[in-house]
Amino acid sequence: MSYTMEVVVSKPPAVAAILTMLGPDVRGGESLARGHWPEAVVHLYRAGQSTRGIAIERKGTALLVKMVACTNRADWDLAFTVLEALGATPVEGDDGTTAALVDIRAAFAEIMARELSASIVTMHSIIKQRKELQLTGAVREVYLGPRMLREIGQDPEAMLERIRRIQYIEDEGFEFVTYSSLSTMMHLTVDLGFSLWNPKRSQAFGATTHLALSSAKTLHVPLKALR
Repeated sequence: MSYTMEVVVSKPPAVAAILTMLGPDVRGGESLARGHWPEAVVHLYRAGQSTRGIAIERKGTALLVKMVACTNRADWDLAFTVLEALGATPVEGDDGTTAALVDIRAAFAEIMARELSASIVTMHSIIKQRKELQLTGAVREVYLGPRMLREIGQDPEAMLERIRRIQYIEDEGFEFVTYSSLSTMMHLTVDLGFSLWNPKRSQAFGATTHLALSSAKTLHVPLKALR
């Protein structure tokens, strides 16, 4: 469930110039080396808007812009903006679609809609079979399960919006709580850890097995007991 657009450049693009054209809200550029685009996969996303971001891979004179499942319209717009900033033409998709640089948004509009729809349908199918699915988002992991599907229904945009909100949950006033693993600290062979829950704060939790309740007396509650 991915789609790749490729261009051939006469020389590696200047990193600083490309990032300036993309704007200050694009993240991931800090992983780029100064000077020319590295021969490695670079992930970029637009803060507050992207669901999963985009991946750019350089192979010699070719640059491949890859869209994965559940990238939203903001991600596709970022991909088009990157290609426009590169200034190379034509742009070729992995399904054979080819377009001049000035026409890429129109030429790939139907493909964008197709890929968005197909990825959502596939997500629903996988979740029904496996009960839970894990996606790597632009900022953090997303865990999709039957309960979420019941809440958002069949609307593709609703699923993409849920994924987007999870990436930037702090913007809605929540404190994101990560899982604290004790296994490494205590040199254990079994997974042991918890997430600290403070009922007095608005919190959102990453994947966890136990919640430790912050109170006068600390309580450790199995996550299953709260369902």
